[in-house]
Amino acid sequence: MGLGVTLGECPFCGGEVDEDIVTFGGSCPKCFAEIPGEEAATDPGEDVKQAQDRADNRRSTVKALIPVVLALPFIFALGCAAIWLVLLRPAPEVALLNFDDFEGYTLPDVVAAEPGDEEEPKLASNTAQPRPRSGSDAASKYSKGSDVEFEAGTADLGGDGVASADRGPRGTRGGVDGPEDNVAIGGGVDGSRGTSGGLDLNMDVGASRRGGVLTDPAQIKTMIHERMVAQNGRLQQCYEQELKRDSSVAGKWRIRFTVKPDGKAAEVSATGITTKVPSFEACLTREVTKWRFQRLKNQQAVQRTWTFRK
Repeated sequence: MGLGVTLGECPFCGGEVDEDIVTFGGSCPKCFAEIPGEEAATDPGEDVKQAQDRADNRRSTVKALIPVVLALPFIFALGCAAIWLVLLRPAPEVALLNFDDFEGYTLPDVVAAEPGDEEEPKLASNTAQPRPRSGSDAASKYSKGSDVEFEAGTADLGGDGVASADRGPRGTRGGVDGPEDNVAIGGGVDGSRGTSGGLDLNMDVGASRRGGVLTDPAQIKTMIHERMVAQNGRLQQCYEQELKRDSSVAGKWRIRFTVKPDGKAAEVSATGITTKVPSFEACLTREVTKWRFQRLKNQQAVQRTWTFRK
């Protein structure tokens, strides 16, 4: 045996072999067995390789999912925020317009009309002649509501022409002229009645049908105040109706409502301050619900106290 050679032992036969064979693997010179070696790579087998591959795949999948799992809370929060902004976000809060606190925006008290204040309808006397309905009957008669006197054979139409009395104008059966085609109906947007010969059907023309969307606070305040002034008569009708049930009803009632962006009045409530009258408050609520305003960008809460007296 040469000097400087380190010997080892064969794991199979126990004979002496070179240390390099024991360390790195090789054949035993005595039993010819294949010594794997302590540092030599060994084949673990196909099953072991497949198991190792599955484990490696699982680790790769977990590593890929970790960022997604960590991002899920943020994705969920963003989704909830988007739903809230689009569907569930309430309308922006707008300061209450309390007209009780504003100077220059006063409203008159609601005063019930006295029985004698209303003009009594004029009843025709027993000797009154019936209204003429044909040209022959219209001679020397007056048409209702005019100062035109019909003469036999002709009917003055108020102009330069003269129509035959035996045939009335289009739209009538006799010689009495009917209303013109361009009859003025109602008043302006404030609901006032026409006074220039128009036919008043008490039609409530809403301001929401005119003009654009209001955004200026001062214009919104003025528009709502003017609308409430125009509707004072509606509240008076409720009051006079309630006085027929109880002649002692009087006092202050606070009415609160919200003008929606489309101009409709909603969330209406009428609360008695000096007294409570449920039937009267129900009537006030119904009437205010019918009110219409000009369209707004955002809804507006309104409050006003009315005084009702006889």
